[in-house]
Amino acid sequence: FRACPQHGLHSLKSLEGSSFISESSGVVSGQTWLWADDEETIQVFDELANILLQQLPRHDEMRLYTASFTVIQHGVEDEDSKWHVDWHGIPQGLCWTLLVPIWPNVPDDWRSMGGTQLCRQHPDDGRQRLPGSVREVLLEAALPPEDFEVIEHRYRPCECLLFEGNVLHRTGPY
Repeated sequence: FRACPQHGLHSLKSLEGSSFISESSGVVSGQTWLWADDEETIQVFDELANILLQQLPRHDEMRLYTASFTVIQHGVEDEDSKWHVDWHGIPQGLCWTLLVPIWPNVPDDWRSMGGTQLCRQHPDDGRQRLPGSVREVLLEAALPPEDFEVIEHRYRPCECLLFEGNVLHRTGPY
């Protein structure tokens, strides 16, 4: 275990020389994040990250900062998935979340897998009304703000989902 000033204790997990921090996500019931714990573990993700970063605008200004596996071992009920942002306070276009599903192995099982719901501001409303801090987002975002529409991305084999780290989103119920 390692002490964390914000979240208490995290357990450490090792796999074939890589070290991960195991943390309950707090945004989906039963979801666990396995975060790369050190530079050597992040390097395992570097080759894929370098390929995918080439698809982004301003890719020459970016690098892989952190990496994790997200594990959900059962279906997600609507009330068990919270709206949230992954990153806050970073200039627009410089922080991205990239989700690359690596399961299921059987193509037919993809139809029963959930997706990610994202909030997109209505184009006719130029006001940006997202709260000013992640804490406010988590407190206020039981439902998306009324001036936003919800778009659901359904996962398919060999596809990933990329969105800016300050986009309000959640795991879609399934």
